[in-house]
Amino acid sequence: MVYMWIDRFFDKKSILFPLIINITLFLVIFTVFMMAFAEESNANVPVSLPNVKVVKVLIFAGDGAAPNSINGLVSSIDEINHKNLVKNTIFVYSITDQINNSTLSSQDVLIIAGGDFQTYLANPNIKSTDIKKFVSGGKGFVGICAGAYAASSYVDGYQTGWGIAPHVYSKFYNFDGQLPVSFTSNGQDVLNFSSTKNLYVANGPSLYKEGSYSPLASFNNTMTPHNGYAAILDDTYGSGRVILSSPHPELYPREPVLLANMIVWASGKR
Repeated sequence: MVYMWIDRFFDKKSILFPLIINITLFLVIFTVFMMAFAEESNANVPVSLPNVKVVKVLIFAGDGAAPNSINGLVSSIDEINHKNLVKNTIFVYSITDQINNSTLSSQDVLIIAGGDFQTYLANPNIKSTDIKKFVSGGKGFVGICAGAYAASSYVDGYQTGWGIAPHVYSKFYNFDGQLPVSFTSNGQDVLNFSSTKNLYVANGPSLYKEGSYSPLASFNNTMTPHNGYAAILDDTYGSGRVILSSPHPELYPREPVLLANMIVWASGKR
């Protein structure tokens, strides 16, 4: 009886049939599109929600930057957002091959990733004076591996760095592989990260400050020259916060929570 009624309805109201079909198709396509968009979206669009912090991150991917490190940063931040690894916080990132007042404008944190620190220091597209102005004004800087070398005050045996971490010095040692990194009580307070983790080091620096200091994390392997030096070290420049990391939290074994906490602390939003 129902099918007979439908047949009669469309026979008598035939003009409605194509209209209903078109509306139905539109709704199906629109729903599929929105589901796909929601799946692919990495929350890399500012969202205004009550009690949600937005941290804007600028990632340098120009000359000197290693593609695997950049890809690792992007994948890690996407994972942080998708899994809500830092509660009530969204990370909005941009990628640039120029660092100057214009590209730094409106950002909270600049990340210089792994790569070639000497290329970084010689790169005319990186305006270190603008980075210093950015950080001294209360913004954040995260330097990983080559980014840590470049931002330190001096790389022993090589050359002067940018001095964005004015109290931090770097030593170069050849080592490519995983090393145990022990987080100090200071590191637990700053990064909400504890115990000892095996992290990947790709010829990253041994970090230190002159005099007495408390690192965030130290190398803990007597078989390498890194042993006893800081693996992750914090500093300040003006009103801004700086974190330098010899290991790669964005590469295998990936530690997105560690990276997220480094970014949040540097931003001053925690």
